[in-house]
Amino acid sequence: MLELVHRAQRGEIDAFEALVVEHSAAAYRVACALVGEHTAQDVVQESFLSAWRNLKDLRDPERFAQWLYRIVVNRSKSARRSQWLVRELTLDFAGSAHADDARPRAEARSILGPALRQLSADQREVIALHYAAGMSIAEAGRVLGVPAGTVKSRLNAALTKLRTTLQEAT
Repeated sequence: MLELVHRAQRGEIDAFEALVVEHSAAAYRVACALVGEHTAQDVVQESFLSAWRNLKDLRDPERFAQWLYRIVVNRSKSARRSQWLVRELTLDFAGSAHADDARPRAEARSILGPALRQLSADQREVIALHYAAGMSIAEAGRVLGVPAGTVKSRLNAALTKLRTTLQEAT
């Protein structure tokens, strides 16, 4: 991946396209968790456009993924502030397009969506980065610009709230 980042920084569009293919599913899952399914595609598209425009300024190409997810988080915050946010907040961590998976995923969304709306924006961010993007606590902290301990406490609070909300729903 590092070679792709270097090539993309030199302006090679095919290298950047490969990076988009590699990271688009996880970026979409993060955006879904933060702004909802209907707005996520716009957020991801704007994030990749911003990444392309600013790629030459990336000082540490080894941290491309973290840098990209930081852009996704920031674009998601902007979307929420500018009233883009669609009322339906859903998660699709599986990212599967198989028809067999459609019903269980729809059921999971109908349960998780309302529970996620109960979380603060900070809590949704750590849930999205840790579970949807598969980042470690330390990586999520670097993306969010907070210490790993803060990520841990937000994640713990989010999971506790989700458990409580889901238990009350059943």
